[in-house]
Amino acid sequence: MNLRATSMLLAAALVTELHPARAAEPVPAEFRGDWVPAGAACTSPLRFRVSATNATLVNGADKASYGDLAWPMQFFGPDYSGIVVTGIPEFESGDSPFTIFFNADEHKGMAKLGILQGDETPGNARYNAIVRAAKKLNQRFPLDNVPLKKCAGMSATLGASAAATATARPVAAPADPCAGSPRCFNAGTFIAEVLQVTPTAMTAGARHHSVALNIRFRNVSDQPVILAYRSSSSAGMDNFGNGFTWGRPGTYDTSVKGMGYVSSRSADPQFVLNPGQSRSATFSLIRFNARPPIGTSWTWDVVIDELEIQPGQVIRSLRQNSMNLANLTPGTFSSAAPAEISGALSNAVGDATGAGAADVAGRVIDLFRSIRKK
Repeated sequence: MNLRATSMLLAAALVTELHPARAAEPVPAEFRGDWVPAGAACTSPLRFRVSATNATLVNGADKASYGDLAWPMQFFGPDYSGIVVTGIPEFESGDSPFTIFFNADEHKGMAKLGILQGDETPGNARYNAIVRAAKKLNQRFPLDNVPLKKCAGMSATLGASAAATATARPVAAPADPCAGSPRCFNAGTFIAEVLQVTPTAMTAGARHHSVALNIRFRNVSDQPVILAYRSSSSAGMDNFGNGFTWGRPGTYDTSVKGMGYVSSRSADPQFVLNPGQSRSATFSLIRFNARPPIGTSWTWDVVIDELEIQPGQVIRSLRQNSMNLANLTPGTFSSAAPAEISGALSNAVGDATGAGAADVAGRVIDLFRSIRKK
């Protein structure tokens, strides 16, 4: 059972058994309305609809509505003092289909749903049934851990005419920020696009085979994000099954250029992306003492952390994104998404988030300067 699955089950157990919860209380007014993926337009057919007493998953004509909402007061423990508001539908049944997080990740105005429960575990039939049900629900409504924005003026209880209009004129599916590119990874708040794959030539006398991956990261959310490479997490395999790694075990990882590193002891927050902004970094893989056959395509795995700067210039990792990109062949590639998509997103959220972006950028610059002086 993975960490996320374990934490979700423990949280549910603790909320039910130990922590008091405000059951059957109406949803706070500020959270009522329609929520759509942060990178989508408010006409998106995929949405999360919240009324005073119900939470509804919507994907076009497909809907699933849940009531009996409870608001655990100590979901994150008795010492938690953040702004996240947690909701649990179908509370009394003990079989909640998902968990709601308003002001998710301490970002005011953002919401997320926790739907998936992890992977099946041999010999645990009850847990495996929960896992399978969660996967089916997320297939119908792919909103697990997706940053959501609230659409202004969209009432959670549509009038009859509005509902009829929505039924008569189905809207287009939300734009995929990766535009279907196989060389792009969508993490929800950002995407990572492979722009260039450059292997070294294995000429006579060459001992090691290395590959350089130029990756462009783009913020597709409406909040600033800070990214960092999880040290020693980069690894690959070529089409012959030969393993590649970031470097030699026991040495310092210096395989990434253009992005800061994060480890158990330190974190470098230099890689800041405002909404719609892109930046690139280069990742190097190496196969020591390479012998034929020599690969011509690669599968690459890496972990990219999203960081947060807390008061007192304390840096913590909000989440770790395990990226996987397959069948990467040598060459130079264009951006996955048309420029107008990025520009439209940036313009749409720029006015609303400019002050927050400037604040984050200023704090990062101040922190980086203080680190440099030490």
